[in-house]
Amino acid sequence: MKYKSKMPDFLSSVFLSTIAFSMATAAAEVTDATTDEATNAESSIATIPTDPERPKLIKQVTPMYPRAAQRRSVEGKITLKISIDDAGKVIDVEVLESDRPGVFDKAAITAAEKWEFEPGKPTNDFTQILNFQLTS
Repeated sequence: MKYKSKMPDFLSSVFLSTIAFSMATAAAEVTDATTDEATNAESSIATIPTDPERPKLIKQVTPMYPRAAQRRSVEGKITLKISIDDAGKVIDVEVLESDRPGVFDKAAITAAEKWEFEPGKPTNDFTQILNFQLTS
């Protein structure tokens, strides 16, 4: 026995197209989760001219690109103020400026909290710019 849909033909094709699109989108999201996100998006740390008084960064963790921002093709720049103790450990991170407030803050702060500097003079005003850009 052949199944006959009670849905008009044009609605049936729209419905099937929507299902196909949803399945393709879900598959793409699963693939993105298992591939290197750096192929689709990157966050970079702007190079600041070397200053002898500036603490020397010895361990740098690159921020993860927020998935929601990546899906929406959102890019941005954020400036952090980092406090460093005499052992070179990060003790506080604050967002000074962001062109997309709230979008990249958490990723930037989480990464900066893992940074390490050469032991020396503590500082409360180390600033760093981070760029979040999508790659093609």
